[in-house]
Amino acid sequence: MNRLLHAVYGLRYPPRPGDVFIVGTPAEEAELVAALGSSVSVHQLVNPMTIPDDDRDGSQAAARRSSWGFPHGTTVVLYAHRIYPNKGLDLLVQAMDSLPQSVRLAVVGAVGDPSFQAKCSDLVDRLGLQDRVSFFGPVGRESIDDVIRAADIFVLPARRDTFPLMVLHAMSCERAVVVTNTCQSVELLGDAVAVAEASPEGLAERIGFLLDPAERARISRRGIDLIRERFAPDVVARKLAEIYACGQ
Repeated sequence: MNRLLHAVYGLRYPPRPGDVFIVGTPAEEAELVAALGSSVSVHQLVNPMTIPDDDRDGSQAAARRSSWGFPHGTTVVLYAHRIYPNKGLDLLVQAMDSLPQSVRLAVVGAVGDPSFQAKCSDLVDRLGLQDRVSFFGPVGRESIDDVIRAADIFVLPARRDTFPLMVLHAMSCERAVVVTNTCQSVELLGDAVAVAEASPEGLAERIGFLLDPAERARISRRGIDLIRERFAPDVVARKLAEIYACGQ
């Protein structure tokens, strides 16, 4: 789809030598060069992400987790995305069937496709996961930090995706993140996330790996370190200034 959009853009607005384009991932850079030609200048620039400094004592996150009603001692996996087929919630629900009974899934997000949401709910019932998978609906932007921190593992089980900010947001909240290998974001995140195949089996394997608290802590540290090194607003601003300087 991206290649088609780039091709259409190139027909409508023919690129001129020296034109500067900014993209988010290496894959997008390659697609743009292939569509528009090597005469244009393509630069990769990541989205900035700040590290939240609220809820220092963890009380708000603890209250959120308590409100979910999961038993004490469970490991909470979080899906916090709109409910669309490409986001892969059904894959994650199926993965839950292979994980220990002590693992719970919190689904937080607006319904983008009602028929797909119904499919996921039916899947929960068919697999007998009613006590382990809970749908909590959308939350406001002001609450998302608490929601992320209330969980132990953040998962993007997408069949395809580019670079959703929620992945960076979870990393900035120092949570271990699982991302499927069909998301372009994995090219930039490297070993700061646990990369899974986009299948129930692949997701179950990576989530199972992170049930070890030591492994979760290791991934979460790598994630927040990467946010500081590559995604901090001042780092991204310097890179943007360099791009503008090159185009002058």
